[in-house]
Amino acid sequence: MSGLWKRSDDPRGDFQVSPEERWLRYLYERHSPEELVQWGKKLRYLRYRRASGGHAGDGDRLAAAIRFEGREQLESVCEALGIVLHPLAPGEEDPVWRPSVKGYPDLGQPGHTEIGGVPAFVWIYRDNLTISVSDPDDPYEVSAPTVDAAAEGLEDRLHPLRELLIQPPDASRNCVCPEHYPELFES
Repeated sequence: MSGLWKRSDDPRGDFQVSPEERWLRYLYERHSPEELVQWGKKLRYLRYRRASGGHAGDGDRLAAAIRFEGREQLESVCEALGIVLHPLAPGEEDPVWRPSVKGYPDLGQPGHTEIGGVPAFVWIYRDNLTISVSDPDDPYEVSAPTVDAAAEGLEDRLHPLRELLIQPPDASRNCVCPEHYPELFES
C-alpha cells in the first residue's frame, strides 16, 4: 500500500486514476501509512482525522467523542477531563462569542481549553462531547510532537471514560480508525 500514496509523474494528473486511488493519495498526502501505523500504536482512544478538504475550511486533527446521558453525566465527564463548565447568566449567550450548550442553555461551550496539559477544542452537543487536537502553532496540521503530547497527557484522561467513547469518533472515511482502515491497526 505504501506506493499508493506517492504522487504520479503522469502529466495527465489524477484524472487517469481511480477515485479510490485518488482518495488514498489525499489521505496519505501529509502522513504515510507507516507513520499512521506508529500513531495508532501510541494512541488508544484518539483518532487521526484527515481534513475534509476543498472549501470545508477544516484541518487535520486528532479526534475523540464521548457520549453522555443527562446533565449529571455531562458534569462527571467534564470533571474527569478537567474541563471547567462555565455557567451563563440569563441573556448572556452570544451566538458567536459565547454560545450555549444545546439542551443546557445555562452552560457556555468550553471551546478552546486544555486537557491533561494538551491544548484542545471541546464542543458539547445534546448527548456527546467532542475533542479536537491539532498543532498549537498550526491548527490545520497534526505532527508527531502533537501526537506524542496527546498520548502522554490526554489519553490518560480518556482512559477512565473508555466505556463512553464513541468509536469511531467520526463516521466518515476521513477518520483513520480500525473500523475504516483495519490494515493500519493490525499488529
